[in-house]
Amino acid sequence: MKLYAAGSNGSGQLAFGHLDDVSTFTPTRFSSSLDSILPHSTIIDLVSSSTHALLLIHYKSDTSVPGRNILVGAGTNTLGQLGPKCQLWSDVKPDTEWKVVNALPRGLGGNDEWEAMKVAATWTTSFVVYRRNPVGGVDREKEMEEMVVSFGSNDFGELGRQAGDDEEEEEDDVGLPAVVELGLGKGDTVEMLRGGQRHVLAVVKGREGQRLIGWGANRKGELEVSTLDRATVGQTEESYLGDTAKGKGKGKGKSNARPPFLPPTTLALPLPPGTRIIDIRLGASHSLALLDTGAILAWGSDAKGQIAGLSSIAGATGIAATWGGNYVLQRTSRDTGLLSQGANTYSQLLRPSTAGQRGPHKVDKPEAREIRTIVAGSEHLLVHLTRPDGGEKLDELWVGGWNEHGNLGLGDQVDRAALTRVDLSGEGARLRIGGIWGGCGSSWVWVLED
Repeated sequence: MKLYAAGSNGSGQLAFGHLDDVSTFTPTRFSSSLDSILPHSTIIDLVSSSTHALLLIHYKSDTSVPGRNILVGAGTNTLGQLGPKCQLWSDVKPDTEWKVVNALPRGLGGNDEWEAMKVAATWTTSFVVYRRNPVGGVDREKEMEEMVVSFGSNDFGELGRQAGDDEEEEEDDVGLPAVVELGLGKGDTVEMLRGGQRHVLAVVKGREGQRLIGWGANRKGELEVSTLDRATVGQTEESYLGDTAKGKGKGKGKSNARPPFLPPTTLALPLPPGTRIIDIRLGASHSLALLDTGAILAWGSDAKGQIAGLSSIAGATGIAATWGGNYVLQRTSRDTGLLSQGANTYSQLLRPSTAGQRGPHKVDKPEAREIRTIVAGSEHLLVHLTRPDGGEKLDELWVGGWNEHGNLGLGDQVDRAALTRVDLSGEGARLRIGGIWGGCGSSWVWVLED
């Protein structure tokens, strides 16, 4: 398996076997215990935060036997963000290569009964969707069970319970994986699970359709529908907060009626009948939902102009979020364009000026190429494009934005104000990209093998 990474690696989270930042895309390392499964595995998803990373792979060695998902992790486990840690450890040594992670809560069976299906992460907290399939059931979909498990820090209620509750737990239970109470019934499935800097969103599909549940930090309204963008570019945050803003004053000493964090809470988005959420993305203090109609719902902070005007976009086919900004793929009559808005301190918006931008504006993209996928890291963008070559379409990776840790993989630490092609040395002209991911000062690309 060829999984490359670049960027911030002070906690060993890029799985290079060391703790140094790397500014060129470099192969990650897997524990020798995984050698036998890697040739028969594919990547389902990857998340990378401040000190750790989680990788979910699917292993299938025999076409006649169902495959199996395997969860692995890398980085530092100081807060239990990579699973249970021994209470006797006075120091936690970073895992600088991918190793198997067991995040099942105690008393809920083993890995042969529950299977990891999805992963997410906030700053120092991890989340895994586990599924238990019935054995020999007549209607597997109705009897299937899922649960979301959280582990790591709980500074802003990211674990799904009140921040500070850890102090009331038994010492042996601190940092252990626990089920997040989302009210999941038999047959309910977690379609999407995403983590921002300190808040989490999950899209759950049940018998009555979808519901959106959020928890964690809420200081900027990132979990409150009342902060929805009203399609008025330049509107200030205070002008559309609605009831939650009543009593809010300016200046020091004024209290904010909004709770700083929330337990799992259903967000009643104003979805037209028959409309579905097809993607969600989270910034540091704002949230985005892409609908199957091509519309976008955006809520939370607009301090950097990151949500103003997003609801006026039509024909959106993809979204991505940095800590203080966004990118949107928009279908036009000719092709698919790329838009950006929000914070631009480090050239994240991919334009010559470093001024921020309220409202979405077009980004120049390479000519004669088609955008396949966009993903955002903390303050940078990765784009998977294809270009025609005879009767084939060849894959390319382009990047831009903040590059302090070499996370653009271009061999330096210079920010890029325009999309720049990455030369993945050694992969040749027939590069095939299986997936790209952006993390906290990091970038990842999975290269398919022939």
